[in-house]
Amino acid sequence: MSDSQTAKDTARAFYESYNDRDLDASFEKYVSTELVNHVMGGAYDRTAWLAVDRTLFPAFDDFGLTVLDQVAEGAKVATRYRLGGTHTGEFSGIPASGRTAFLTGTAVDRVEDGHIVEHWADLDFAGFLQQLTDGVPTTTGITAATPTTDEALRRLADEHFRLANAHDLDGLVALHAPDFVSHEPQGDVGIEWYREVIGAFFAAFPDATLTPVNTVVDGDRLVLHFETVGTHTGTEFYGIPATGKRVRFAEIRVRRIENGRIAEHWGLYDQATVLGQLQ
Repeated sequence: MSDSQTAKDTARAFYESYNDRDLDASFEKYVSTELVNHVMGGAYDRTAWLAVDRTLFPAFDDFGLTVLDQVAEGAKVATRYRLGGTHTGEFSGIPASGRTAFLTGTAVDRVEDGHIVEHWADLDFAGFLQQLTDGVPTTTGITAATPTTDEALRRLADEHFRLANAHDLDGLVALHAPDFVSHEPQGDVGIEWYREVIGAFFAAFPDATLTPVNTVVDGDRLVLHFETVGTHTGTEFYGIPATGKRVRFAEIRVRRIENGRIAEHWGLYDQATVLGQLQ
């Protein structure tokens, strides 16, 4: 069995084991005690991860987790998942609301000897909590894969970072299919939304740079894990005038490639963290 398949099998087994509701056993079996967890800048260690996720089960009687997509290369595997259920108990200080809430996240895990030894994650936890108070719906989607070559996807990733760091908005848009769809919490959106959002970010952070951390390719899936750094010296951002403050945040983006262009996108960024750095 290939390293990629072993990594996929281990990660899938770990995330799907959440449905058994015995995380102590799951962590013992699948997560190394020497885990390096990069979530929250490394402050969110193995013990904290386990403690927080234990609180999901008392809060959601019908809790469920579904693996939506996986891509892997060597010992690294990216897993896109959806978890949640009906809010029947207190969670993160929010009393039971009876609302249905779901969180979609993407994780990159490095696997050694059947254990996760390194972990990165990108999820909209603030949006998940908002659903418990405002009832904001989430949408997810996935379409059939179209085979392509790993080399072509890596060239596409390199070109994406080159254009992004040049703030070449037209060039970035040209990497996408005309019928491109981005699956966002507020619903599916197209290429004009992408142009508007990326353009607004470049305008607000004129020195913004993207640094790759992990690139994973598998079939027609391209996963880009990167860190963005920029100084807020340009236009207003989410209504906040230029602050001169520097932001740093990580993102994990899953893209489906068709005929050499980006056809679909899944991913979130931690908006609350970014805005918090501007305060």
